[in-house]
Amino acid sequence: MWRQNISSSAGSKVELNVDAKGVTYKSGKVNNTIAWSDIDQLQQSDLGVIIHIGNSVSMSANLA
Repeated sequence: MWRQNISSSAGSKVELNVDAKGVTYKSGKVNNTIAWSDIDQLQQSDLGVIIHIGNSVSMSANLA
């Protein structure tokens, strides 16, 4: 679902906000929040941060 939503805004700038509620991303027509209670694991990689929800990898963002 996340990939389908974000694909509709391909080429647009993505705004990423991390706060007490969770991770919010905004891009084009997409505006969504992933609550901390839904996130199973955060993993740092050379490309950025990967958010795992259930059995899927949901987001990779370079936060540099």
